[in-house]
Amino acid sequence: MHGPRIFFHYLFNRELNELYVSIAIRSFALSLIGLFVPIYLYKIGFSLSYIALFYLILFGVFTLFAFPTAKLCSKIGIKHTMLISIPLTIAGYLLLNLVPTYGWLFWLVPILFGICVITFWLGFHIDFSRFSQRKFRTEQIGVQNILCSIVAAMGPILGALIIIFFGFTVLFITGSALLFVSIIPLFLSKELFPSHNFSFKRFNKQIKISEGLSFMGAAIEQSVASYLWPLFLFIILDSFLDIGIIFTITLFLSLISTVYISKVSDKKSKKPVLKLGVALNSFGWIIRLFFRSVVFITGITFFYGVSATMMGLPFAAITYDNTNKRNRLEYLTFREICFGLGRLVLFSLFFIFISFKLSFVLAALASIAVILIINKNKKHNKK
Repeated sequence: MHGPRIFFHYLFNRELNELYVSIAIRSFALSLIGLFVPIYLYKIGFSLSYIALFYLILFGVFTLFAFPTAKLCSKIGIKHTMLISIPLTIAGYLLLNLVPTYGWLFWLVPILFGICVITFWLGFHIDFSRFSQRKFRTEQIGVQNILCSIVAAMGPILGALIIIFFGFTVLFITGSALLFVSIIPLFLSKELFPSHNFSFKRFNKQIKISEGLSFMGAAIEQSVASYLWPLFLFIILDSFLDIGIIFTITLFLSLISTVYISKVSDKKSKKPVLKLGVALNSFGWIIRLFFRSVVFITGITFFYGVSATMMGLPFAAITYDNTNKRNRLEYLTFREICFGLGRLVLFSLFFIFISFKLSFVLAALASIAVILIINKNKKHNKK
């Protein structure tokens, strides 16, 4: 779309390239494991209520540690903060494997995961928003998604095969080793120390209600897709291999759609693409209420690979664009808090009602809420 200019931008943007390599390796590692964590808990005997409680603890810790993590970024640097997430993640997966023997670890593992998720993603978003360019941002996010989809596409089916032939222990060890490797590229360039001078008092000045609801909506929709939908599929299909194949094909469809959407969703068309993606995604969640056949479940999961990309790609680009107008560390910290709150709402309701259908309705409504980021963006531009 932008010809040689965007090519040379990638070629000489060392920091961005390091992020691409790091997140690609991490995506492959998590594509092996992440899909199967709620299924693993269900398989070893935990009820749906306990699984909801597991994620309530995880995202409660995630939300509480947002501000301390921001302070840590400013004191030890973004990359060293991201580094902290690796041993915690590895420890979490290894301890998760011991939960059947030592039941009390069930309460420790989500605490470790909550800390590792916030320390990695807050640092990543700060780094990416700093080195990506507004003019090319949608394409740069698209490149990131394409790389992640390429390496992660085989993850679900490989993860399923590892579980079938070797068990969860080998799966957790393999994923942990890849996570360790993923952090190495980030330290090929200098450390960054963002300024830290914010407090809760300025929360409303950084993110208005409409924007906060948009972030909460995105978090709810992503969490239903990442945690509850795979669990629902396993209960219906009762097959690791079938689920692995379905999500592998879904990632390939996401890859194909990302290539196209990242080209057409430039500065002028981000909002129309986002609106269409929101409409399709919301429709996709509502229609799941009425059909439970294997053919339909497979088809709608494939459909999600396209609709989620149409919604997620421009949403991420607009979010990063907004960091240029605010204190980057402050804005992204508040964003993560909103994401955490959205996930707490989802898993609180799932814990109370234990209803997959309710979660699908929430995902549909949450998809609609994502569009609110456009309204906030317009207001901000008028000021």
